[in-house]
Amino acid sequence: SGQINCAKELPGATLFVFTPKEIKNKSTFKDIPKINGIFQIKLLEIAESLQLSRNIMFALLALQSWKAFVSNWMNSVSNILDLDSCSSDHHSNVAMSILKIMCKAAENCVPQIAENIVLAIGALCMIVKSSPVVFTASTFLQKWLFQYEHEHRQWSSAISLGLLSNCFHVTDRRQKFDVINGLLKVLRSSKSYLVKGASGVGLGFSCQNLLTSIKVNDDSKFDVTWIAEATLLGKIVRTLSLMIINICPSYDSLKNLGDNFPSEIDHIGDEENTECSFRSLDNIDEDVWGVAGLVIGLGDSVIAIQRFGATDVLLKIKDILISSINSPLCNEITENSLSVGSCIVLPTVLAVCQGAELINNNMDSLFDCYSTLISEILSEKLSVNFQQSLLMASCIGAGSFLSYILNDGVHPLKINVVKNFLEVMRSIYTCPYPPAFQFYGMLGIVNAFGAGAGLLTMSFSQAVSLKSSYIQKESINISVPILRSHALESFCTTIVQEMFIIAKDHTDRQRQSFAAWAISFLYDALRAKDHQGVIGSQGVDVNTQSVSQSFSDDSLVWKLYLWLLHLQSSELGVTTHVTTVASVLTCLRQAPRLPVSSDWGPIIRRCMSHTPVQFIGDLLLMKPCRVLREECMNLSLAHANIEPFMIFLDHQVDLAKFRTLELNLQLALLNQLHCLSKVFSAWRWEKLCNDLIEYFTFSTSPYSIYGTHEKMSMRVSFWKGLSQCLNETYNNSVYTQRIEKCMETLFSLFPALTSINNSRGRLHSVKEEWSVAIHCLTKADIGWLMNILKVETDVDQEHGSCLSFEVLKRIFAITKLVTKQHIPIYELGKLKSLILNTRSEGMWTILVELAGVIGHEEDSIKRQWLIDAVDISIVSEYPSTALQFIGILSGRWCAYMPLLILDPLAVLSDLPVTLPALLEDRSWCVILQDLVPKLLMSTERLCSFAWNLQDKDDHAVVLENMEEDEAILLLLPSVMHKTCISLKRYMSFEEQLKLANIQV
Repeated sequence: SGQINCAKELPGATLFVFTPKEIKNKSTFKDIPKINGIFQIKLLEIAESLQLSRNIMFALLALQSWKAFVSNWMNSVSNILDLDSCSSDHHSNVAMSILKIMCKAAENCVPQIAENIVLAIGALCMIVKSSPVVFTASTFLQKWLFQYEHEHRQWSSAISLGLLSNCFHVTDRRQKFDVINGLLKVLRSSKSYLVKGASGVGLGFSCQNLLTSIKVNDDSKFDVTWIAEATLLGKIVRTLSLMIINICPSYDSLKNLGDNFPSEIDHIGDEENTECSFRSLDNIDEDVWGVAGLVIGLGDSVIAIQRFGATDVLLKIKDILISSINSPLCNEITENSLSVGSCIVLPTVLAVCQGAELINNNMDSLFDCYSTLISEILSEKLSVNFQQSLLMASCIGAGSFLSYILNDGVHPLKINVVKNFLEVMRSIYTCPYPPAFQFYGMLGIVNAFGAGAGLLTMSFSQAVSLKSSYIQKESINISVPILRSHALESFCTTIVQEMFIIAKDHTDRQRQSFAAWAISFLYDALRAKDHQGVIGSQGVDVNTQSVSQSFSDDSLVWKLYLWLLHLQSSELGVTTHVTTVASVLTCLRQAPRLPVSSDWGPIIRRCMSHTPVQFIGDLLLMKPCRVLREECMNLSLAHANIEPFMIFLDHQVDLAKFRTLELNLQLALLNQLHCLSKVFSAWRWEKLCNDLIEYFTFSTSPYSIYGTHEKMSMRVSFWKGLSQCLNETYNNSVYTQRIEKCMETLFSLFPALTSINNSRGRLHSVKEEWSVAIHCLTKADIGWLMNILKVETDVDQEHGSCLSFEVLKRIFAITKLVTKQHIPIYELGKLKSLILNTRSEGMWTILVELAGVIGHEEDSIKRQWLIDAVDISIVSEYPSTALQFIGILSGRWCAYMPLLILDPLAVLSDLPVTLPALLEDRSWCVILQDLVPKLLMSTERLCSFAWNLQDKDDHAVVLENMEEDEAILLLLPSVMHKTCISLKRYMSFEEQLKLANIQV
């Protein structure tokens, strides 16, 4: 650690730790122009010192260096001008002035320096991400991109534009699409391999931000935007794959990669019009990297491919890259050129596959492919330039691959294998090879240590801190990052010291500079980890405890932790052992606290890596493995405040990953959303809610192909999770706003109310879903709730139609919420005429619930509902609805209630008994004088309608629309007549005469 920290004294490290001595004293300068003058001097000085060959990999290394330099410069200027306390507009203004300096310098410099400055512009946009800065930089770089007569402008701007396309604001999709389409156009039309390769790399970078969750207010626009980005991804994949096939026809397995993506009908043949007249590789150094750039771009696109869900495409790309590295060196320069790109991008592809749990390859054998290739390169007599390019790619890729395996912690490697690789890399920079070769060996070592040099899109290049809560015990295997391995500590220290001595004291200035540059990559990665902010890169609140919690050696939690730590993946091969691990996780889940250790990440990933798919031929192991994975999720949720668990959960709930999980894991995450709401930042919580809304509503989501029972289970779990979230107190309104948006989405997905009647098998599930939903809604803000449940009382209904499902659903929800006393009864009173003056189809459940709600109210309210129902039956086009409601009310409150069977026909048939029995009650007899005459009027109307219906007299006055159920229609006159006869003693003489004259 001490030796690495000394790297800031080295010449080559100024790119990373540069703090201009001229501006350390704040009183020296009183205005921006003088500071900008110093920046221009330093910009040109560094651009001249970076000796870039026309090599895409060197450009990526320089880009990473420029990013660190610009970041340090911005921090220095911010401190001088006290910008920390100012608005972001001040930072944007400073960045804009720096951008203007860069653009002017690039226009006036010689090509090699101009290339460097263009890469610095891309780095500036990655740091600032201010819309004005990004837009201005995009305009400048796109102008350079289409200058076909200046190759140096095209290839450098293509790489920076790819990075810049990820910096546009979410509303600037048109500009992002223009950048990507511009790169596609140059890729197809350029005659230069280097420009084609750089455009391919730029397109790979641009895929990093495609198909991410898109926040829009109008849900109808969501599908359009998503499909547009999926179409653009398809164009990128098709163009790159066809370009590679044209260069090397033996890779014809790439031909159909784009078939999985949507296509623009008007431009479906664009990719086939790609320039195919490839010349031979004249300039080996430039052309090899041009060809490799196409492969790198295709490999980087797998991040978006995985988000799209094209698993077969992802696996095909992975297999092709592996075969490219695994094949021996041949005389065909184009195939070897493809191997250059494969070496660099394979670790990224494998990281995506591992994240999606699609790895079924032996990691040891894959790593051996790198080692074998490096040995062949050093032993074969190849073209010097090509040998350098392939060695550079294989060293960088092998180091990154090793770092990925050990950081992930799922696949242990033998210590001897790791040590032998480091020895080979060490031999490259200690033996009398050319300086460039020695640099590549150093890059292989620092990348193995976690530097991630030159790989700007590596999702797994999280440099590991040198601090560790526990040192892994001695073993023949290693499953922790190299810098945390006790067995390799002495060896690694020696290696770093040797590189440091070369960087500081070597007589060869070039070797000295290369060594300093390599150490600087490692120093910057470790420093970035140690100075990580409160909010992590994924928007997760990283509030790790500074003091490790102490556990005694005989503590059960500590013993279980150590047992899991030293558990190797190969040991999880028998049912009893898988079950034992699941039991251990269950015990730890219930522990009040766990050791705060970064080892939890590898532990949980090792356990999760044993998917049921691996044991598909062994039914005995499928269920235990499924349980094990669920316990991994439950443990992470229970202790989500520990950083490794937090990062693990952050990955699991990312939409691309979440859609691939088994149903039981999805249910576990949805059930425990409140655990995530406590540890996620406001931004990350908003993204999670947007992702879940997309998952439940988008037509291509796995949710759409689930069965009815699975869909209902997911909605129930989601409701339960949101309900628990509402129990929490949030200081940020974003949390509650997104919860409300999720509830609104779930409310729109409710099953039809008629399913309760029509499917006895689904009765319990539907009732459960409504029950948990209403329980959740009772915790919502009453203002927001009434807004989404708002029902217009003047709903326009077509002739003969019933209320829409949306209206019925809202009425039913209001009824339930009135029962829970969350909404006052008068809200139902507003809907009385709408409910009772509609077709009876689909209304039964609502009428029963409505009667139950009114039953808990005062007698005066009950009596008024009964009178109003009779009034409505007199004028309604659909009198059976009101009369069914009267029958339900009478049946529920009369003396015969325990004997009644509730169904639509029964309540009507029983009306001559139940209504008179109800009115005999002392509390009800007060409405007799008002009620009986209205019943008679309703009876006269129904009988008249029945006779006219029988006579089919078109000129008769009949109801405007027929009831759908004619059995009920013909039953109503007889039932009402019998009811009136039962009540005739309460009628006047004239009313009794009218009753006697009614013909039934």
